[in-house]
Amino acid sequence: MLKITPFLILTVCFGLGSCKKKVETNAKAEAFCMNETLWKVTHLDTAHSSPMVSQIKLTGKVSFDENKLVKVYPFASGIVNEVKVERGDFVQKGQVLAIIRSSEIVDFENDLSAAIANLSSAKKTKETNEDMYEGGLLSQRELIQSENDYKIAQAEYERAKEVLEIYGSTNVKFLYTVKSPITGFVIERNISQNTQFRDDSDDDLFTIADIQQVWVMANVYETDVDKVKLGYAADIKLAAYPGKVFTGKIDKVFHVMDADSKVQNVRIVIENPDFLLRPEMQASIIVKHPDLKKEIAIADDAVIFDKSRYYVLMYGGNCNISIREVEILDFIDSKVYIKNGLSDGDIILRGFVNPIYSGLNY
Repeated sequence: MLKITPFLILTVCFGLGSCKKKVETNAKAEAFCMNETLWKVTHLDTAHSSPMVSQIKLTGKVSFDENKLVKVYPFASGIVNEVKVERGDFVQKGQVLAIIRSSEIVDFENDLSAAIANLSSAKKTKETNEDMYEGGLLSQRELIQSENDYKIAQAEYERAKEVLEIYGSTNVKFLYTVKSPITGFVIERNISQNTQFRDDSDDDLFTIADIQQVWVMANVYETDVDKVKLGYAADIKLAAYPGKVFTGKIDKVFHVMDADSKVQNVRIVIENPDFLLRPEMQASIIVKHPDLKKEIAIADDAVIFDKSRYYVLMYGGNCNISIREVEILDFIDSKVYIKNGLSDGDIILRGFVNPIYSGLNY
């Protein structure tokens, strides 16, 4: 939609070469014809009946995808020897977050040492028994027993080894590492150097969030509950990125009204590969939904706004252009839905239409 300016009036005067003083408006309109210059910036459009897409404006904020939020707890009681990350750091899966000094880790190290010794002894016994069996000095039953003992010792060794790997044992006695279970951002760090903690505490050490996909939680007031449904498309705008629109779909409707705010929440899922959307950012949301009712629609650059009214230019031929007032239902995306003034199939001008309108009114 375009607005009238003095510059545009001058433009049409020079472009048409027909602005003369003391000429009647009707005579001017009759004399007006489209020329090659105007056709370069103006096009024809046809008014057509189209299902109306309604929209509702909501407020909300960006939130974490709770399915991709992980809290990290200690495996054993101890004292923080070193913290490797800060709040807001990006970490890879398996990256060391902290090193913990703990006497409890020694028990697991001793278990592994005992398992290694037992495995070595069981292996030697099995090999000896195999030789004795070949020489006829050992029964088959005793051979099978030694083979089973070896398998048990091997399984115990693997278990003890895996336990230490889970605990992140280091080569230094009494120390183990806390590692990130996923790739993401450190959103909480609840420890510092020399912090003491117990493994049965409810407090986590870190919280890691993967924000390659985020949620936008939108607030829906009671009067709009029936206008927002699962699967509806949504456009999200943030103050941090003027002019940029993020798109998503409603994937969850929470059918509960908040007692304090009197709103119902809906959840919109948005892909966030560049990490532009950050939790707690305030969002403006436009939810679009189809309407069974059809209305006359035209392109938004065909509408002229002048003196608090809307107009279009009717096309009946190069020298048959007329002005018609229209009543607007709504502006949605690049379409304008017309309440009154146009019929299905009407041909109008669109594009740089203000100079023509100004010339017809001059």
